[in-house]
Amino acid sequence: MIFYQGFLVNTVSPLLRKACSRLGHWKDLKDIHKSSSSGGIDAQTDVVLLLTLSIHHIIAGLLILNPRTCVHGFLYELGYESYDLFNLALARYPYTTATLGLRFAAASHHLLGVLTILPTLYFQFYKNAFVVNIGAWLLLAGGIQAASSACAKLLLPQDYPRLRLGIAFGNLIVFLFARFFIFPVNFYYFALTLRGKYPLYFFTGILGFILMTFFNLVIGKVFFSRVLESFFYLKEIEKQAKRRSSRNSSRDSLKSSKRDSLKSSKRDSMKSSKRGSLSKRGSLKRGAVFKK
Repeated sequence: MIFYQGFLVNTVSPLLRKACSRLGHWKDLKDIHKSSSSGGIDAQTDVVLLLTLSIHHIIAGLLILNPRTCVHGFLYELGYESYDLFNLALARYPYTTATLGLRFAAASHHLLGVLTILPTLYFQFYKNAFVVNIGAWLLLAGGIQAASSACAKLLLPQDYPRLRLGIAFGNLIVFLFARFFIFPVNFYYFALTLRGKYPLYFFTGILGFILMTFFNLVIGKVFFSRVLESFFYLKEIEKQAKRRSSRNSSRDSLKSSKRDSLKSSKRDSMKSSKRGSLSKRGSLKRGAVFKK
């Protein structure tokens, strides 16, 4: 908790904000509010928060992967979950302007994390390989998704529509792999070891699995909607580009037709003037012959 607040929030976050502020369109992000994905938080705060969370999740995941630091990784994650719940209760940063939906989703996520980490530490389940796989890969996947989502928000939609679609699709693949393959498979084998030794925790673990699955479905809907939103936005950009190209081509064809008509009219006028001069010459010649 002290590391997250003292180092990440108070030290790393201001440095990240200062680095991002060097972007030319950083000021434009201040006025962007996306209630569906950011919960009412402005895009600047959301980008800095996502980058900070990505650093936290990656550090915690790497700590859990190492057997020597595994328990410290779970303690570090428990400190973060508890500290964010404290911020939620007091409506502190980053939840000062957050919507009720975002607060409810964050509270559910953190409460579930606390309720699963505490017995993991008490019963020393962190020595179990399946528990390590669940904790480490969910955290690492969350870190990757947070970092890529921050990069996608830094890119203006009209400038990089294909890249934003690629990031959204990649996030969806990482989410599905971690939440619907790594988590259920490892939990199944972990539950088999619980059934005989810890029958009470086995049933609480099943309840936690149901809650986590429900949470995964809710968050998965968000990732899926981002892919669809980016896809349809790309299609709209392509339609607008085709319309502009067709308009430009029609304008070019009109200009070329006008040029051709002007050229043809000039040619006709020149031919008529030549004919007129020739007829005048012929009439003058005939008049001279008649006088003779």
